[in-house]
Amino acid sequence: MGFKENIAVDLSALREYSRTELIHLLSKLNGSKVLVLDPALSWPINLIADLNTLKENGVEKTTILKSEPLVLAPEQRQIMYLVRSKTSNMKIIADHIRNHLYTSSAKYEYFVCMVPQRTIMCEKILEEEGVHGNITVADFNLDLVPLNNDVMSMETADSLRECSLHGDMTSLFYVAKGLMKMQLLYGNFPVIKGKGHAAKAVADMLDELGQELGGEPAECGEPRFDELILIDREVDIVTPMVTPLTYEGLIDELYEMKNAIAPVPGTVLAHAQALYRAGGVTMPPDRPVKVKVALNAADPCFMQIRDLRATHVLPVIQRRQEFVKHVQENVTHSAQAYQSSSSALMVQLKRDLSLTDDEVHEYGKGVLQLNTDEEYRRAGLHLGIAKELSDTLGDLTFSRRVELERMVLEGRIAQEKALEYVEDVMYRQHDPFPKVVRLLCLMSFVYDGIKNYDHYKRELLHVYGFEHMFAITNLERIGMLKKSSENIATALLAGVAGATGLSSMAKQGSAQRWQQLRERLTIIVPDDPDKPESADPSYAFGGYAPISLRIIGAALSTPGPSPAGAGWLAMEEGLSQLPGPLFEVRTRGDTRLRPR
Repeated sequence: MGFKENIAVDLSALREYSRTELIHLLSKLNGSKVLVLDPALSWPINLIADLNTLKENGVEKTTILKSEPLVLAPEQRQIMYLVRSKTSNMKIIADHIRNHLYTSSAKYEYFVCMVPQRTIMCEKILEEEGVHGNITVADFNLDLVPLNNDVMSMETADSLRECSLHGDMTSLFYVAKGLMKMQLLYGNFPVIKGKGHAAKAVADMLDELGQELGGEPAECGEPRFDELILIDREVDIVTPMVTPLTYEGLIDELYEMKNAIAPVPGTVLAHAQALYRAGGVTMPPDRPVKVKVALNAADPCFMQIRDLRATHVLPVIQRRQEFVKHVQENVTHSAQAYQSSSSALMVQLKRDLSLTDDEVHEYGKGVLQLNTDEEYRRAGLHLGIAKELSDTLGDLTFSRRVELERMVLEGRIAQEKALEYVEDVMYRQHDPFPKVVRLLCLMSFVYDGIKNYDHYKRELLHVYGFEHMFAITNLERIGMLKKSSENIATALLAGVAGATGLSSMAKQGSAQRWQQLRERLTIIVPDDPDKPESADPSYAFGGYAPISLRIIGAALSTPGPSPAGAGWLAMEEGLSQLPGPLFEVRTRGDTRLRPR
């Protein structure tokens, strides 16, 4: 592993596309302006346009959308709102405008940009609030946001709730629009494969958008993609319930990363204080309680360790720090001395740090871009985070939960025993409400329902509070929490004729469904915790391979269009235990589209 990762598609074009569109919107208001951002959009916007870009385009003040009155300087008369198209945001904007109308005689110009596009409901709210005539409304089609060189996200946290709970498929349309944008920038997807109802809906919408576009082939080379694979979340509801064990995965588990930003505790910086001083960097004495840290391709140290088990990152960080120190001590050497793996300097480096030939080569290439002060800062930060993660891994409650998850997934523990653990952590309140519910959702899927469910539901509410009633009810409505089908069948047997068939089906589903999935998809793999890294996805979860990744692996093992009855489509029977159709679509052309 080196300083940079090789990537198949350069996502900078997607970032530049969104940046250009944002600049175009800012130009709608001539002169200086105030930009009011939806809190959910502040970091996505920062990923496509930095503060200097905003200033260059007339933004003299940036603030976050809040319910309190918007305070402006006397000369600030132009306000642009950049918000998600939610009714709650519209009501806050209406309150701001009315407050200005009632408290000031100045004339303001309001420009409301809705992300990813305006909705009839939002415009109706503005009309009902009596402010629609005071504003100009526009769309900002910010859909796929490049969080890293190899990761894009819609950053729409409510998509599952909207689709599964409310039956609102609008977010699927936005996914299709984002994929159409990818085709316009990088070329068509020659083949589309997928599994699940929502995945099929997105594929159909993408086809319809292509027909509406009616594009002509553009002479710009072959498409950059071999195929598109769409996996519905309901196909793999298990993986989000399982605790990851990689460095990046555990950071997300503990600190809840959003937009590739992790709010790490100030104690991490305290742990790194000595390392900062050793690198000649002064750290401010007043450390905030939470520090937002960007974890992306701009941090080479993070990119090197992100996919390693958290238990193996400390030696890697220390070796990298030693390399930085080595460079500092040899600043008089020319860059060329680092480019030749046979130079005396690189031979010494290889010996001192016990590096492989590939690592020497990669380290040498990185010297030209190396900022030693920044590297020391990053090394200290990651050492501090790794120390926090190490403490977490050593915590008895955490290790017991991880072990229980593995036993449930492997079928090595009866449901009654697993529920005893849940009761223990619940009554002792060792784990917060979301973690306990995640365990119950995992058991509900694997065991096909929770035995004595009403008891555990009642105890959850007594221990954690009745304010969680709506969350539990919503999970029940979408089938993530349910009573054991065996209990239901037993009840039916007592009073409904012909329930024998249902009882048999319930028992078969409970006893065999998950076992069949484990065997057919090789979901459980022997784990070696001492192995520093592995290409198998089960490495990230201590021996559990995510269902979605196994499906993707199967799709990649049969590249291109599948012949009738063979390849990808031949897996229909093997994946029949999972919800939704298995499909494959060939697109009309393999060249990039150009809008008419």
